[in-house]
Amino acid sequence: MNAAPQAKRATGAPADAPEVKAIEVARMIPAAYVHGDLMHLTLPGDERLEEGKQDVKRWQNIGGRLGMHQWIECTNDAGSMWRLMRVERVHGSPGTGLRGLWLRDVVPPSFADKADEPISATGDWYIMWGGAHKKWMVISPGGVVYQTGLNSEMAAQTVCRREAGNPKPL
Repeated sequence: MNAAPQAKRATGAPADAPEVKAIEVARMIPAAYVHGDLMHLTLPGDERLEEGKQDVKRWQNIGGRLGMHQWIECTNDAGSMWRLMRVERVHGSPGTGLRGLWLRDVVPPSFADKADEPISATGDWYIMWGGAHKKWMVISPGGVVYQTGLNSEMAAQTVCRREAGNPKPL
């Protein structure tokens, strides 16, 4: 029996096909070393971002923290936008400042018809979700934000009841 047909049957490739080389271990490294950490950006109010070239004046304070191919999850306080974007190109350095930034969507963006809910004076203590940046907020009777950054609704309710002077569950 001929050796060539046996080789074809054993590997599924013709005997004259180039030999497949194994991938070197050094070619696979953790993505955080290459791209950096996934960043989360919350824009104020109901502001939105568009993909493509960005206005460097808008990004001048945080643009130096971004690297090539880094991913950014973008939302706003109103909850009307969600985008997962990738830094396509970035030009600049800490010494020269940001000179150019281009962002591209990784997945199609999601938009909703929502407005940033105003904080109002109700005469009572209450809680409110303030978005991914402010998280759960406790609002005083006069409409002033008393505390932000609470990770759970239960924690916000506890602070709200304590400040209202009623330690019993609502």
